[in-house]
Amino acid sequence: MDSDDVIDGSIPPEYATCSYPLLRAAADGRADLVSHFLENGSLVNTSNFDAVTPLHDACFIGATTCVKILIDAGAKVNARNIDGSTPLCEASSNGQLDCVKYLIEHGAELNPLFCYTTPLHEAVLRGNTECAQFLVSMGSNLDATDLHFGTPLHVATYKDNIKCSEQLLRAGANVNAAKNHWTPLHNAAQNRNPQMLELLITYGADIYKRNNQGGCAKDMVPKTSQCHGLIQYVEDNPCSLKHHCRLMIRGYLGPHRLVDVHTLGLPVTLADFVLFKH
Repeated sequence: MDSDDVIDGSIPPEYATCSYPLLRAAADGRADLVSHFLENGSLVNTSNFDAVTPLHDACFIGATTCVKILIDAGAKVNARNIDGSTPLCEASSNGQLDCVKYLIEHGAELNPLFCYTTPLHEAVLRGNTECAQFLVSMGSNLDATDLHFGTPLHVATYKDNIKCSEQLLRAGANVNAAKNHWTPLHNAAQNRNPQMLELLITYGADIYKRNNQGGCAKDMVPKTSQCHGLIQYVEDNPCSLKHHCRLMIRGYLGPHRLVDVHTLGLPVTLADFVLFKH
């Protein structure tokens, strides 16, 4: 569709006849129409029956120009739709990193207080590792719990995403966080993924934690499986004291201070060991 459509004042019929023309323009990334509708009286924070605003739609598709126009016109950067999702959640969900950065620069909340989900949950759910990494670096709460999965690590393990899981664990996510007594290790066992199980155990997952049905991870996998053999090996061969010390230090520092380990004057080898870089 040609952006010259509105130069002479004509509006494409699919916009002129729809109930929410500004939302439609934002969802299509039509910056020219967004500007036109705003200049002609459309309310920037208008929403549909799902409480979706034009900013939600523009952020989902990564229409940065539309996002800038809407925010300049007074769009509520932390507006929530009917599911509690903010524009930052929408951008994170669809891997729109430029929009994520722009929204944060303009006051988008990383850790909303009363939200069904956080932007980090959304990024991890869709496997958008770049957005997830950026959100972590900006101070997202690694252990925020939503109403569905639990923490972002619960989401990553549920989706069987090794890369996101390792990102979160390296940053200091609580490997033993529980949602209704269900831990990330239970997700890995349910998915029967030995690589995920090994990763979680390396970062201190408690193999004896029981879920809401009274089962531990070993109870959830076939006795002849590689997963069962891995857990049995850990039972028979406890981790070294050095490894436990590493986990204790990381737990004491917490996620927001782990990034400063290299400023403590420690030998590089020791700092890298604490940070799981070798």
